[in-house]
Amino acid sequence: MIEAHGLVKRYGSTMAVDDLSFSIRPGMVTGFLGPNGAGKTTTMRMILGLDAPTQGSVTVGGHSYRDLPAPMHEVGALIAAEGRTVLVSSHLMSEMALTADHLLVIGTGQLIADTSVEEFVRSSSQQSVHVRSPQAAELAAVCREADATVDAGTDPDVIEITGMDSAEVGRLAAAHGIALSELIPVRASLEEAFMALTRESVEYQAAGATR
Repeated sequence: MIEAHGLVKRYGSTMAVDDLSFSIRPGMVTGFLGPNGAGKTTTMRMILGLDAPTQGSVTVGGHSYRDLPAPMHEVGALIAAEGRTVLVSSHLMSEMALTADHLLVIGTGQLIADTSVEEFVRSSSQQSVHVRSPQAAELAAVCREADATVDAGTDPDVIEITGMDSAEVGRLAAAHGIALSELIPVRASLEEAFMALTRESVEYQAAGATR
């Protein structure tokens, strides 16, 4: 839970954030939208204790960020120089252009096991291959024999193959004389990888439908 109460931030005569209050519950994805200068990054900086509020308070899990015993085990953040800001808390994840080495350095500094970082990096680079073929069923059987996972939809000519890249699928199809109409690699986003890793612990909450 991230909670802000009456956040105000002034830089001299400039009002960056004016009386902002909100609550972000676990399982809820929240985005700040607004033009440059609206106070989005300043709010993130106050959440992380990088800027002190002129007035008001903000807590993560009931504590200020600075008082968390192991803050990066609970909150991950990237405030990019080019203006993109990403905050990751509880079960919230957004795409970030972070290298594996960068993640390992951050993880080591926060006593996060290398295996956890490696698992995330490996999962974030997972991909599937979208295939259209008049011999889709035959290709599916061949790919399954090669230990790939194959999902078939309602279109009998279309399958999704996971566990091999498009080049491998193409070579396998050529070796068995299978014609291909489409062969498109589909890379999973970091959000999808993160949710796959945390699917057992995430509790989704949605408001009931209204009429």
